[in-house]
Amino acid sequence: MPRQPSSKSGFAHRRDFLRDASLALSGVLLCNSNIAAAKKPILPQVGVDRSTLMGALPTLQYDVVVYGGTAAGVMAAYATKMYGLHTLLIEPGRHIGGMTSGGLGATDTGGEDEYITGLSQEFYLRLGQYYGQQGPVYRFEPHVAELILKEYLDEAGVEVLFSRRLQAVETENDSINSMTLAYSEDASKQAVQVSAYQFIDATYEGDLMAQSGVSYTTGRESNSIYQEIYNGVIPGREAGPYGETVRTREWGADVDPYVVPGKPSSGLLPEVNGIGHAAIGTGDDKIQAYCFRLCLTQDRKNQIPLQEPEGYDPYRYELLARLQALKPWTRLRNGFNIAMMPNGKTDINNYGLVGFSSNYVGGNYDYPEGDYLTRSEVWQAHKVYQQGLWWFLGTDERVPKVVRDEVHSWGYCRDEFRNTQGWPHQLYIREARRMVSDFVMTEHECVGHRPVRDGIAKGGYALDSHVVQRVVVNDHVENEGNISVKGFDPYLISYRSIIPKEGEIDNLYVPVCVSASHAAYGSLRMEPVFMALGHAAGVAASLAMKKSKAAQQVPVSSIQGELRDNPLVNRKVPDGLADILSFRTE
Repeated sequence: MPRQPSSKSGFAHRRDFLRDASLALSGVLLCNSNIAAAKKPILPQVGVDRSTLMGALPTLQYDVVVYGGTAAGVMAAYATKMYGLHTLLIEPGRHIGGMTSGGLGATDTGGEDEYITGLSQEFYLRLGQYYGQQGPVYRFEPHVAELILKEYLDEAGVEVLFSRRLQAVETENDSINSMTLAYSEDASKQAVQVSAYQFIDATYEGDLMAQSGVSYTTGRESNSIYQEIYNGVIPGREAGPYGETVRTREWGADVDPYVVPGKPSSGLLPEVNGIGHAAIGTGDDKIQAYCFRLCLTQDRKNQIPLQEPEGYDPYRYELLARLQALKPWTRLRNGFNIAMMPNGKTDINNYGLVGFSSNYVGGNYDYPEGDYLTRSEVWQAHKVYQQGLWWFLGTDERVPKVVRDEVHSWGYCRDEFRNTQGWPHQLYIREARRMVSDFVMTEHECVGHRPVRDGIAKGGYALDSHVVQRVVVNDHVENEGNISVKGFDPYLISYRSIIPKEGEIDNLYVPVCVSASHAAYGSLRMEPVFMALGHAAGVAASLAMKKSKAAQQVPVSSIQGELRDNPLVNRKVPDGLADILSFRTE
């Protein structure tokens, strides 16, 4: 059983809360000596005996701690605070919203939105109100998304702690007791300890989950593990049994991968990961590619010029130059998915039907299990790759002039990401760790072949994975791992997929790094779904407190009832909106 408050009502009150400590929160890197071991070391360590310092650390006490200021984390924190719990939201960076406020303004709904309910749907309704439109708005500017997410926190009175990241976790009797937080930007400053009865890991990386000893995995499972079709290595391009399927032969031309064309002995060009691939359906540790979602503008008055990255070398983009020689672009949309946002801004994403685009293929393999230094290096490498890509397209004479001219018409937005000169504050972590719980969502649940009996949210996007690796096949380059499987109805997501296994941690909820196969996670990993799961996690944590239950023992019917009857967690449902806000399992 998790630790419980002494309050007869079942809700905890503030205990030994050090108000002044929050003014001096800071961090040293502490030795993680007395915690449950994760599968692999995940956080940087230094030679300091943590046990000698614990008594000196400022200690903050809460009912619920939400780690990760993603949109999912905001909804989880808002829900628990609205249920009367003393809640702390911890964000390792300087901004809330994750990808929702980090450049992903073209919401991935899958073409329909009836499965988006509760606080997730209300967020898009609030966007509609902001832009003076009736109904939900699914395309929006980054700063507007952050503004509205801040409104949730302000309305509920959620305390937020920025620039603090996990350094250690203390567990006892299958419960998390506390987290030790280091200052993200200055390791010389003092750490702080945060104690709570319930914890929610809403990060894209799942560090709290992993560091507390919960089972998880990374990479792709073999198809044989869950009897799937769209897991593991998946080359070629063909139609599949579930509907439209786009697989990965996407170059449209046979681009030579060798330094000296036609001579394998000369070596491989930059951005080619290797020669050949394993058998179809084979699992591996590789991760689908990441990128930044760029918010650009053609408004000269609101522009920051595109920049040449330090150490720029056009040879890095030789593959793209050879593609231009064989199949030249006539506009930027030949190489990027450019979605227009309000006020002439963009959400520019990788374009999956061309071989070379925004995704830095293979550049993220070390990210999921990397320490903070490694992740920072991966982040910077992605920035340099994308800056260099745009510089190449705007300056290299092997690129058609019409494309070069179009590149010169764009610039970063002065009124977005102001403290990073227009560059997004969030790298698109499409997939990192995935929890392995007593229930694993697979493609079978997503496509409707197996029912989910304990649903607490719905998904509706395609099974979608970006490229995993770029390899040589028959002396030309191919991208492997990209899938887009459509043609199925919205599906239920199991409550058990957001809580650890029975017998593991009993006061933790994981609404982002959910228990799912790689194939299923490709559909689950969308921001509206994360917000819905964050909302559900907040409801579950609140019920666990009130009923003195372990996470695994919270009645699912109670969670479903709250999501149906109290979809905005304020006991109010606006007239005419019950049908689109209330969660239902049918």
